[in-house]
Amino acid sequence: VMALAALFFINRKRMLPILVVLTALFSASTNGFTFQLGNNSKLNELQNFSRRIAGLPPLVGKTVVSNEDYSGDMRRTLIKNGLNALKENYGIGVGGGNSRTVQEKLGGVGEGKITSMHNLWAEILVEGGVLYALAYCIWYAALMWSLFRIYKRSKEEELKYFSLATLFSLLGFTIGAISPSVVVYFFPMYLLYGFAISLIIMSKKEIRA
Repeated sequence: VMALAALFFINRKRMLPILVVLTALFSASTNGFTFQLGNNSKLNELQNFSRRIAGLPPLVGKTVVSNEDYSGDMRRTLIKNGLNALKENYGIGVGGGNSRTVQEKLGGVGEGKITSMHNLWAEILVEGGVLYALAYCIWYAALMWSLFRIYKRSKEEELKYFSLATLFSLLGFTIGAISPSVVVYFFPMYLLYGFAISLIIMSKKEIRA
């Protein structure tokens, strides 16, 4: 989707395929625009997430619910536990990998006794502390800004295309990193970062040439 969005800005003739993809995604996330649950558990979670965005309560079957065993509520409880631990450590952080330990001491969350934060940004904040999280966000924003400048200034079409596609990938990842249980060990994330840095280095070589 991020690559298609990049194509839209480079070649507006690709607008129709983009609209088709986005419409299909929105339809899947709302069970055919009904905001009701279907038969697929993963799609149901996505549909309940869509209901949250729309300001509606989650559903189980056809009943409105709000309990700790619902995915959204469990994630909030995990983040709340982590932030409480961060506060107890005066914003310094609990240390790398110790967010799980914090949750384990509290007995985990839900029936599955979940201990992973399920949110990369919250995990970075809780484990690394306020200063580290701030530095990480500044670096991430600088990475995106550099890619945007490459797209605007580069004379090489391939470099412009890849920089914009990577920029959209990073933008999408800011949201995508909220959902998985653990992102720190997600290898494609490091590939994305490495590819972005490589493009920046290539653009500097282009300027020198």
